[in-house]
Amino acid sequence: MMEDYKKEDFDRLKNEVETLVGRKIVSPRDFDFLSRQIEGYTQETVSVSTLKRLWGYVACSCKPSRFNLELLSRMVGYPSWNAFVELSLIHISEPTRP
Repeated sequence: MMEDYKKEDFDRLKNEVETLVGRKIVSPRDFDFLSRQIEGYTQETVSVSTLKRLWGYVACSCKPSRFNLELLSRMVGYPSWNAFVELSLIHISEPTRP
């Protein structure tokens, strides 16, 4: 389990994944699509059933594994989950320029 896991960080990561693949993940077909996308970006696999649990499509009170957090973080361009948490917060807090 993850000691440094925060739901809001994971929600940000899921949003970045959805942005990268160009769609909201809400239906069984979307999870099949996402599984193939993850394999295409990372050359690693995550089962459709795991993705459904991670996205809350199937009820589960468990936290994401370190493997899945690391994999999704790498998919969206960060070297690790910790880097995603630290660097994505910097991007959020940066003021936008007019």
